Amino acid sequence: MMILGYGFVQRKRKLTTGINSTFISFTESVCQSEPGGINNNSMDCLSSVSGGFSVRQLPSVSTFSSSRELMKEQTIDEQIKPGNIDDELEIDNVLRSINSPVSVDEVDYLRLRPTASLKDVAEQLLSDQRQAVKDLSLLVENLHPQIRMSISGCKILQELFTSLGDLHKQHSILLEQLEEIIQESPERIFSGLSPLLLLHSHNLPLMYANLIRQYPIYISAYDEMRSMQNAFKCIITQFERTPECYIPVHWLLLKIIDDVPNWQKIVAQMIELLLTEGKSDGELTSMRISLEKISQFAHATEKPRQMLSDYTSLVAIEESVIGTNSLCHPDRKILRIGYVHRWSGQLSPRILILCTDCILFVHRTQKSFVLNASLKLKGLLLDEGDSCHLLGDLAENAITLHSEGKSIVIVTQQHFEWMRDINEAVKAAAKSRILIPAIDINKSSSEEVSELDSGSVLYVLWHRKASISGIQLSQSVSYSKSGYLLRKLRNTRGWQKLWVLLTASCMFFYASHDKPTPLASLSLIDYGIGLPRSEDQIRHPCCIRLYYGKHNYFFRANNEFSFESWLLALRKCAINEKSEDL
Repeated sequence: MMILGYGFVQRKRKLTTGINSTFISFTESVCQSEPGGINNNSMDCLSSVSGGFSVRQLPSVSTFSSSRELMKEQTIDEQIKPGNIDDELEIDNVLRSINSPVSVDEVDYLRLRPTASLKDVAEQLLSDQRQAVKDLSLLVENLHPQIRMSISGCKILQELFTSLGDLHKQHSILLEQLEEIIQESPERIFSGLSPLLLLHSHNLPLMYANLIRQYPIYISAYDEMRSMQNAFKCIITQFERTPECYIPVHWLLLKIIDDVPNWQKIVAQMIELLLTEGKSDGELTSMRISLEKISQFAHATEKPRQMLSDYTSLVAIEESVIGTNSLCHPDRKILRIGYVHRWSGQLSPRILILCTDCILFVHRTQKSFVLNASLKLKGLLLDEGDSCHLLGDLAENAITLHSEGKSIVIVTQQHFEWMRDINEAVKAAAKSRILIPAIDINKSSSEEVSELDSGSVLYVLWHRKASISGIQLSQSVSYSKSGYLLRKLRNTRGWQKLWVLLTASCMFFYASHDKPTPLASLSLIDYGIGLPRSEDQIRHPCCIRLYYGKHNYFFRANNEFSFESWLLALRKCAINEKSEDL
């Protein structure tokens, strides 16, 4: 496995200048407003799926454009209806009201960037540990007391939370030690980090290895308890709706086991930086041993962690769609999921889910997403275009599926990606000897109906008319990063400091690292990423532009190392690869 070295981080980059933009947010704890109206107070409020920020209400689509290719904007083919959370109101004062530092300094764009130091890299490890402790606290201190009585008869789940409690203690000790070391002089930071990393790179992998070995049993017990006991399910559902629980419990359980493998890049950067500063190989022996232990652990657990990611993706879809209660199977994976149109007398919007053994068609009602059709991949024939001659001018983006004596025509803007993935899936299914039970749509019940979760992947894909690959979906939680960023205030020269957590292809914004509740969130699915443009009139280095249609957001890192680190992390999210403007 190739490890990113510090030499890449130090490369020179020619920057251009960037744009003032709106930072919009919706959260019931901060402000409330009727759809289509503005509050009378100084805070405006957004309830939006239009690409803007929200906490429980994720953005929807309006348009999309690429600054590199200057693509023409595409308009929505669905009208906004009263009562939908598509209704947009603007806000900029929500996050400004939290009294976090606001800077209005303008720096010379041509000045040399500061050279990264060991402290810069160590602060990234510190940021990650702060988030790791917060995630474990969420499970051990917030969730466990609520379900303690419900799991009193389940030794497996009791064992899970005991293991999580042990990890919480270990990470808390590491965090406390890191916070002390960071305050020291550069030389003492090095002398303190080496033994600290050596100690915890030995202890933590052993603890996580035991946990991951038992994880399939733990997750199965958790799922069984949730499906069999309504009281337990109710507690979990209510917990996931609290502001503190920023992602579902399944995702949290998956996210924590990827913490130590993510140390590889950080420790490798430390070693390469210290070598450039003249440290000898002998002085770096402890760090090299730490890197070797972490790398061995990451490699040994890569396959089970990937299997857990695939399973968690299926669970997320099963919980979001009525009629998919038999979706989860050890041999089934999601290969692509996204928005298409299906011809049924007219073009009707659908969510298409491509699995290793079948294709599922999902439609949306007022209250939920519902499975209404499925096709087996074995024996399926695929035609590029409209072989039924139904669509006329739209045939260019059409795909025709023939299976079991019926033909289905779909239209999608991601024509190439769907054709490629369906074609490969059909070939693989033809060669496979594994028998996976078919999903019985008739077993679904109206009792399964729950409120639409505006934080779900399906919800965002529906409103943005986008699609993502199964790999992007299953690995979205593995790509996690946290730290402080400055965000551009609207129509001012000011920048505001916020703690930012990047996970599940979404950015969560906190007033500071010790605040439990996010103020706002931004799903990055199908977003573009680039540098500020000349017309944006931003005279700052280390600035990143995120954009979707008319929405532009700007974030600034405090040094080049942090800038490169955030840029790489953002590019690993489910962004639109064609829209990268770098």
